[in-house]
Amino acid sequence: MPVYENIGSIRNVDHILDIIYNHTKKNYASFQFEKILQETEIIKFYNEQGAEVSDGPQSVFKIVHLRDLLHRDGTPMCLSFIKGDNQTKKYGHVSDDIWLGAFIDSEDKLYQKWLLHQSDGKPGASQKPKTAKSQVPQNAIEQAMSRSNISIADFEVSTPSVTAPPPEDFAWELYNLLYMKESWLNKDNKLSRLFNYIIHLTTKVLLETNTTYIQFNQKKDRIMFNSRLLNKYGNYIIISCKRRGQEYFSYKVIKSADDAVKLGFNAEFNIAPISFFSSLSQVVFSGTIDDFDANNVYKLNHIIEERRDRLPESMREMSSIDISMRLTASINMALKIAMTDYKFIVPIYGVSARRIQFLIPVYSSFDGEGPPECAIIIDKNAHGQWETKTVLDLEMAYSHARLITRPDQNWLCIS
Repeated sequence: MPVYENIGSIRNVDHILDIIYNHTKKNYASFQFEKILQETEIIKFYNEQGAEVSDGPQSVFKIVHLRDLLHRDGTPMCLSFIKGDNQTKKYGHVSDDIWLGAFIDSEDKLYQKWLLHQSDGKPGASQKPKTAKSQVPQNAIEQAMSRSNISIADFEVSTPSVTAPPPEDFAWELYNLLYMKESWLNKDNKLSRLFNYIIHLTTKVLLETNTTYIQFNQKKDRIMFNSRLLNKYGNYIIISCKRRGQEYFSYKVIKSADDAVKLGFNAEFNIAPISFFSSLSQVVFSGTIDDFDANNVYKLNHIIEERRDRLPESMREMSSIDISMRLTASINMALKIAMTDYKFIVPIYGVSARRIQFLIPVYSSFDGEGPPECAIIIDKNAHGQWETKTVLDLEMAYSHARLITRPDQNWLCIS
């Protein structure tokens, strides 16, 4: 029996729906999924000390089946929840119940308490000193294998997630080294765009099996990769970060061979910048309005009802049908412009989808004077049709597009 490790680290419903779609090619709206969750079976509860309990209201952590929505080789997948400080639920991970029962590792202290308890088998294990934390995953794996008669060869590679953003001093160090300062600083003089870029790039790099793009140090607790950014001397900036379970942190800029050796890497390294596509045709939109599934109620409901707060203020108070007509008009206008300006529909790399998607600007007015006020992501569905995925404000849209290259379209150039 294989153990399916972390299929995805979850922070909101959209992530879950993307995972379900990627594995089953089935589309669900958020309200549908929430209704399904209300009918799901809660199979495990845990209290704050990490002990399994039967009293649901007193629990801080629970695991539920995803019913028939998602499975692998007949193994039903499960979804974990944990209560936040305000008693609201937070999503954790999607996996099978064996992995969730032994290997969950997160930045959340409640996860750590629970995991320490699982590894020791005694209440109060969460009071152990932090030095014991590094031993937890292996002990938990050994216990789970002995209980389930599983061999280490049965384990699959888990999907990594970056849960700790780079510290501000690292971001400024990186920024000061850059050959091109671009538009990394936002209107508040913060480096949030550079933060997002590094987080998305780290996640993409960790999904690669090609060792040309990534190197591990001798202890296997650090990785080193190419930032795809040039320093002021015309060389690629190399970055290293530390790894603990599914968490990546402690970012550092590698400025010399000595820096690499001190962190346990080989002094001779040549790390290529990671590629997001194999041919230019993949990042040039191709399609007409006839190729769109314009009548997908689930997608329209997601954008118009569930993501209304991301729409420009001038559109939020409109009726659903008026917003729908503006979305359709924006798509039509973008397709016409793209016939003579192939860069107008901007490519992005969907990290969770692991493929190229595209951005289309949305206008509340088509007078040709003002910029768009938001953008929608479009992607192909299982039937080869283009469809809308979600809506982003322009700041979010820029961050998504910048992962591949610096946008040069006027509507997405952020000053």
